[in-house]
Amino acid sequence: MKAGVSVVTFEEKDESDALNQTLRDSGARGLFFSPQTVIEQDREGNNVTRETYLKKLMPELHKMYPGDDLDLKNYPHLKQIIQLGHESIRGVIKFKDAMVYANPRLSAQELPVNSSSDNAYLTYRGGREASSFTNGEIASKSQAIWSDYLSSTEHTTPIFLSLNLETPFAVATFLGCNSHFQKVYVPATFSMNKVLDGIESQHSSVVVIDHELYDLEVPASRSQELGRKAATVKKAIVAGKSKSKSQLFQGSKVEVDPYTFSGL
Repeated sequence: MKAGVSVVTFEEKDESDALNQTLRDSGARGLFFSPQTVIEQDREGNNVTRETYLKKLMPELHKMYPGDDLDLKNYPHLKQIIQLGHESIRGVIKFKDAMVYANPRLSAQELPVNSSSDNAYLTYRGGREASSFTNGEIASKSQAIWSDYLSSTEHTTPIFLSLNLETPFAVATFLGCNSHFQKVYVPATFSMNKVLDGIESQHSSVVVIDHELYDLEVPASRSQELGRKAATVKKAIVAGKSKSKSQLFQGSKVEVDPYTFSGL
């Protein structure tokens, strides 16, 4: 967003149809992806990755050479594809190589001046646009999240953010904390046990989490153990509709739609 780019995200990242529909409908000029992420295995037991999907949707890539401009029949707007992997893919630029041209000595490009009315963030769900926000709206939402829910947090205790970081709500929460120098802890795992370990180790009093974690059904045999891990939490800000009461989090709760901010 700082570079003046409108960010487009979509929920169904492991579905080629969703990628196809989002690229077509949004008119995206760039694609940023992780090629080695395994989606499933085919009948022969071979891994199907996001690179597999990309090559299936864009067969023209196979014939491209370094320096060739993208010219894709189904995605005429697409001008740049950047990957996070380390192996070369025809027609695709490695992220580490793209960063070379961010050096002013090697590029005449400059960051544009952004205005509050510039469209900053678009999200897709089920093949359709779910929400859209300008720079000004994202900034306003981030300030509202901070003022209404986070400003009373002790700065020595990190906000625990276990949420899809590609949703507008997660982005605005992170920006709100960042602009007020509030520490944020983002776990690098989807394991519920390790996420709860993180809450305990950080002594977080406020958690921003998805409804699946809030609604987690705790086995009776581990109720006391897991409850202790979440004992420091006084407030849970939940993305999405959740149960009226959690077996883990005993403090107050606020529900916010992660795509539209309804509930704020």
